[in-house]
Amino acid sequence: MTGTARSTGPAQTWRTAIDFVSHGLWGGIAFGRRSRKAFLAAVGISLLPDLLGEGALGLLTVLDVAGMPGWEHGHPNLTDYPPWARNFYNVTHSLVVFALVFGAVWLLARKPVWITGAWGLHVLIDIPTHSIALFPTPFLWPLSDYRFDGVAWHHPLVFAANSLLLALGHLEKCLCEIKVALLLYSGLMIFGLRSSLSV
Repeated sequence: MTGTARSTGPAQTWRTAIDFVSHGLWGGIAFGRRSRKAFLAAVGISLLPDLLGEGALGLLTVLDVAGMPGWEHGHPNLTDYPPWARNFYNVTHSLVVFALVFGAVWLLARKPVWITGAWGLHVLIDIPTHSIALFPTPFLWPLSDYRFDGVAWHHPLVFAANSLLLALGHLEKCLCEIKVALLLYSGLMIFGLRSSLSV
């Protein structure tokens, strides 16, 4: 999806929200089980790639920086942005960059800081759940420009599997924050299904 072919309307808003909420839940479930504080920290770390990547691109658009694509025709694809701006997304969604930062933090802390793995998990989840059509994951950047053509989050099979696995993660370890997040996630699912049916 480039240039003129863009996703629009409530359905796209829902898809973006599901992607965002899912990352937070997965980060918390996988790396924040020790305490509420650890859970919230893992959720935050897991959300950082999108906040610093896509969020930076959105901010540049709001600030009307020259060369930024508009949103009047829906969500722009990564290729609609100028090459220098794409690096915000490339840096935050690269396993190579993650590995370097993880190693540097390990050296500074003199032990592995596992909670930072929430960032790496975010990238790993994005690889098979982002298609070439919209924000494919540059997980090998800067070593390679290869992008995997995955199946989007909102595809019924991916959506169902993601929901089931998140529910199982919740049942295994019941933290209050997970309950609240899953309730929010369920609400987004219902909204998304209604939006999809009405389109």
